[in-house]
Amino acid sequence: RLTMTTPVLASGERRFQKHGAIPLKGIIAALMLLTIVSFLVFNVTLLNTSFDIVTGTTPVALAPLEELLGEDNDDESSAEAKNRILQQQSPTSPPPTEPIPDLLLSVPFYVYEEEFAWINGTIDKHLIANRNLHHSFNGTNRFKHGDDYFFLLASLNHPMRTRNIHEARLFFVPTLLNHYDYYVEYLKWDLCVNNRCNMELIDYTRQQLEKSKAFQLYPEKHLVVRSHFASPRMDRQKKNRKVPGYDAFFRDTLTKVSVVTFEAKEFSIDSKHATQTKQHYHFPSYYVGSPCLGIDGSTTSNRSLDVALIAAMKEEFHSRQLICDWLAKRSPRIQSVCGKGKRCPVLTQTKFGFHVAGDTFGSQRLMDLIMCGVVPIFTDASQYAILGDWIDWDQLSYFLPVYDSSTTNNNTGLPLDDSALEANFMKRFEAILNDKVGYEKRRQAVVQHIPLFDYNTMYPFDTFMYLFQARVYPETRRTKSKWPALVLPPVVNTHTP
Repeated sequence: RLTMTTPVLASGERRFQKHGAIPLKGIIAALMLLTIVSFLVFNVTLLNTSFDIVTGTTPVALAPLEELLGEDNDDESSAEAKNRILQQQSPTSPPPTEPIPDLLLSVPFYVYEEEFAWINGTIDKHLIANRNLHHSFNGTNRFKHGDDYFFLLASLNHPMRTRNIHEARLFFVPTLLNHYDYYVEYLKWDLCVNNRCNMELIDYTRQQLEKSKAFQLYPEKHLVVRSHFASPRMDRQKKNRKVPGYDAFFRDTLTKVSVVTFEAKEFSIDSKHATQTKQHYHFPSYYVGSPCLGIDGSTTSNRSLDVALIAAMKEEFHSRQLICDWLAKRSPRIQSVCGKGKRCPVLTQTKFGFHVAGDTFGSQRLMDLIMCGVVPIFTDASQYAILGDWIDWDQLSYFLPVYDSSTTNNNTGLPLDDSALEANFMKRFEAILNDKVGYEKRRQAVVQHIPLFDYNTMYPFDTFMYLFQARVYPETRRTKSKWPALVLPPVVNTHTP
């Protein structure tokens, strides 16, 4: 029989009158107290380790170096304080247990995994992962704008990732905006994650990101990938239309962060434009390239073709048409495959590959060539500019413009007729074919740098995050890397005479 008794609190313990029975109210009160104590202990522990910064309920101890250096400390000089802070919060080398060699990123970063990692999302009821890992175009190509997906995967496994927000110096937002822009806005398909679809996902992302104390304090230290060709097109189409959810995210929230963008020649690592954007930075992406399945791109055997250009041949792509016509006239002396068709196994059988502009100056073709061990031949100077200035393409490629000053009529300023263009172009191309030493040097360099461009590795994500680090924390810049063609930002001398 339960006897209702009154619990008495003495010396921090619950005591009950002894009536030979269990007091029900006492049990209830004890359980309530235990719940309160457990809650307080849990939150104190959470505050001292890591926490969900999206809730915005816990202060984020993330002061920039300038504020930290401004604190009074009678026990150490300002120089000693600076050294202490740099050592604690901006390490200049990866931890000794680093499992992947030669990574560049050396400051800890935080990933908004729980909030924005659409790793299990679906597009038209098919898993997003399948659209990036299946070889769906000509039997070999991945989603060429899938860098947002591969960055997401790499961010979750990079050794400099921290789950403790107090340790983070940079932040990665893994929202798959390339997938959203293309499949939802461009193709009008459904993209769904955890019962949220399309604009609901964007609204949720914006709301949670805006709640983040880290985002409120340091939006420019957040990096997101939005590098699909459809992204600027969608923005232009919606420019004069009122789309509240779209406008709030893409025209407000997204303008505060740093972005990996679609090809844009003005965005370079140390450009004046980067300074003018009020400390948030833009980095032009490179496409997701694909190797030919089952064939080692480093092999030199069976390279019986001199050159290949596998591409769409639209009427407006005049340069592509010209090059294919000129090559056809010189067959079989020059062995080539030019025009529409399958990339593989052609790209494993050729020494050179033409990189020719189509709808834009960039193309997945360049990355496909590199992944297959082919030496690219650029045909327009603007193709270099849109790739950013951190790759020395002279080490990896040749330059053979279809149109330049040598093919322009000095009197009229107009291009020469097609026959004159042909003679000039083919003469210079045959000089490239005869440059055996130069070809072999570039071929070896291409093979050496395949991992740097291969999104199946950690290196593309690591490269972009390091470039981001180099802008935000220039004092942590490195002097060298394992990649000879990677141009590192210049080291900043932080010591004053």
